[in-house]
Amino acid sequence: FDRYYSGNRRLQFEANAFFIDVRNMVQLRSNAGYYGNYNIGKAHLYGLESEVKWDINAQWYLSGNITWQKSVNKTKYIAGTNAPDASFNLQIPHIPILYANWMVDYRKENLFGGRGQYNRFYYEGSFTYQYYYGYKLSLHQNYEIPATFIHTLGAEYAILNRRWSVAVECNNVLDSKQLTNFNYPLPGRTFQIKLRWTSLKF
Repeated sequence: FDRYYSGNRRLQFEANAFFIDVRNMVQLRSNAGYYGNYNIGKAHLYGLESEVKWDINAQWYLSGNITWQKSVNKTKYIAGTNAPDASFNLQIPHIPILYANWMVDYRKENLFGGRGQYNRFYYEGSFTYQYYYGYKLSLHQNYEIPATFIHTLGAEYAILNRRWSVAVECNNVLDSKQLTNFNYPLPGRTFQIKLRWTSLKF
């Protein structure tokens, strides 16, 4: 769906379903701090995804996307043997199942008066539902990577028709705990500042 309205307004929406039959899927895994490639003989990947973008007017812009997916091991036997694979029909580790991202963006020229100025303020958010860094072979095993909400705030100010600009950003505003898909910690709240000069004309 893609529709234009008057006054620089536009609404876009897209939704998809997918199914992938994978043979010899190679996956990077971690074991006791060491990384190595692991071959999964057969796997099914399927899910739903959607995205929406909305230009409310020349200043305000909203967007968001969400994905639900399953990655299932369909290898019945351990390679080269007749022994059953204990992870058959289980969710493959290290792959998120449900995640979403969204953004609110405001842009305005000469917000504080004057000429040749450009201002931008934005908020970005993301959510990842709990998933696993190991096969869940037993109720007594806990390989869970907890769900996370991450929020980012940023602002940009430019002068001389965007020739010179400064941007500041705070990532993970609430200092939430983050883990990689290998269950290793990521940095908490961080700040960054960017100074830029360009010869391009806007």
